[in-house]
Amino acid sequence: MPVTINGDGSITGLSVGGLPNGSVNADTLAANAVTDAKISALSASKLTGALPSISGAALTGMSAGGITDFDEWYQSNQPSGSQDPISTWTRSNSADTRHGIKGGTMSHSSGIWTFPSTGYWWISFTGWTFRQNGANRYAQFRIQTTANNSSYSEQAANGHANRNWSGTDNGATYHSSHCVTIFDVQDVTTHKVKFTVSIADGSTATMGGRNFTSFTVMKLGET
Repeated sequence: MPVTINGDGSITGLSVGGLPNGSVNADTLAANAVTDAKISALSASKLTGALPSISGAALTGMSAGGITDFDEWYQSNQPSGSQDPISTWTRSNSADTRHGIKGGTMSHSSGIWTFPSTGYWWISFTGWTFRQNGANRYAQFRIQTTANNSSYSEQAANGHANRNWSGTDNGATYHSSHCVTIFDVQDVTTHKVKFTVSIADGSTATMGGRNFTSFTVMKLGET
């Protein structure tokens, strides 16, 4: 079929692939001419050769740099008894700890923690206690959060219990607990977190310091 240029400017008789290579470039294509459906229909078997690189700026809904914020703090002394909240913390940023930290820094006021930015935050809390003598030997560590900077609820908890049923109180007991949660921080001024511990016979039970009791937070993505 011959190629015909009609009076209205249309062209008939042009078969698929009839244009020579290089006739159509990115500037020739109309805006939004390549739809999502067309892209989805392109199977891997049709792709040959090296694929072009795509910059992070061209991607939406994704973080070009991956996880951007993570922070870690540890108990800086060895207090005794139940605490709500645990208030003495040191950031793991000195050379001798070798722990990784990146991005925004958590901050606290008397154990009430503020996040550096909104988003979905992964929170991991590890607690350790030591009990010398005493029949009742239990402890429970909790991650508690609030969305109004006032009323706290338990997000995650873990604990341990050990009672000396032999009738004697002598001896030492060591325990460790761990709990994890994900917290949707929608507003850094209202969405807070605190870490608590409940210990039996609190005046004689000691919570471990220097990385025995610690927490780690990591921002997973935007809220």
